[in-house]
Amino acid sequence: MLNYFDLTVIAVGVSLDAFAVAACWGASCRKKVATSALKTALSFGFFQALMPVLGWFALFRAADVISVWVPWIVLILLGGIGCKMIWEAVQARKDGITPVPAIGFKMLIIAGLAVSLDALGVGVSLALTKGPLLTAIAMMGGFTFIISFAGYVLGRFFGHLFERNIEIIGGVAIILIGCKIFIEQMFF
Repeated sequence: MLNYFDLTVIAVGVSLDAFAVAACWGASCRKKVATSALKTALSFGFFQALMPVLGWFALFRAADVISVWVPWIVLILLGGIGCKMIWEAVQARKDGITPVPAIGFKMLIIAGLAVSLDALGVGVSLALTKGPLLTAIAMMGGFTFIISFAGYVLGRFFGHLFERNIEIIGGVAIILIGCKIFIEQMFF
């Protein structure tokens, strides 16, 4: 049975992708830092708590089918978000304006899903080991909320170090995170 230490390690581990994406978004933020950080953290925390529940129930339905597609879904979603960030930065540079990332509701949902898909596997594992689902989702959602908020704020404060290229760097970083998750889930 999983203990609190195990759950803490899992919660922190699955939240690191959310931290990285939030930091990239924070670095390219130009205004309303607190509001944007809160929206990002709420989205990422919510989906990180939701996915283990879906994984728990998926075990009884279609765990084999879902687990095969998770790496591809993550790769496509994060790759798309990263490409969109790069495209907007390049277009803004051509037009001579300072790019401001459009992190609206749709983007929050897509990114929230993308960075939390690995939590589906945690839910399946919890079901198989009869682990404490409610404790796990509270810890995963809570840690992800805190870590995402911190990542966004840290990204905002340190983003000026790469001022002119931060949106492109952020887009590339998000694509690389998607590739990393894909490789880990496909080959390890």
